[in-house]
Amino acid sequence: MSIALNTLSQLERFASAAPETLAKLRQHRAGLVKAIKALERAGLVDARPHYREGKYLYLVYPQRDGERKREYIGAEPAKVKAAFARIDRFAARAALLDQLARMDRALAALSMEVNRIDGALRTLGKAVGDN
Repeated sequence: MSIALNTLSQLERFASAAPETLAKLRQHRAGLVKAIKALERAGLVDARPHYREGKYLYLVYPQRDGERKREYIGAEPAKVKAAFARIDRFAARAALLDQLARMDRALAALSMEVNRIDGALRTLGKAVGDN
């Protein structure tokens, strides 16, 4: 089989698989965005835990403008559990944001290739009289 016919066959396979693949990508991306928003609504915090006297929990926030905020949580198990849950949600959101950013970068790179293929197909269409 010639290279030209092989290329046409490949393009046909890609075109036929594209709608399903694109739907899956769109659904996956929407799921990431939805999960990120759910974590944000549930409450999250960028802080690290610190215990005083081995039993009193404080949340220590990153330094901003030379100041470091500390939030007293205490020793009550429900409050401690809730504080750790906010910290865990912050980490989970960071991981999802990273996945979303990688996906968006890959789609941006793919966009350039799609434009290149689109241009080539238009050129070929003009060559065979398809205006």
